[in-house]
Amino acid sequence: MVGLRQLYSYEGDDPVIQISALVTKTEYRGLGIGKELIKQAEKWARENGANVIVLTSGNRPEHEEAHQFYKHLGYTVSGFRFSKRL
Repeated sequence: MVGLRQLYSYEGDDPVIQISALVTKTEYRGLGIGKELIKQAEKWARENGANVIVLTSGNRPEHEEAHQFYKHLGYTVSGFRFSKRL
């Protein structure tokens, strides 16, 4: 499944689409399902006026495979995310 949200940024007038979740059941990975979900998310983003799509992924070692997947699909690392537990 893929979860999307439409956001607006201070940097531009067009909406930005965020991939808030991307999950493929372990036994179905490597079959192109994630790639198709991303493809459909990008299509939906364009249809809704966005020219940017973003996602956040943690920097833990177990996410490295996902990072390679995103890079393979043309996504680039563009910054850091900071958070604080309250």
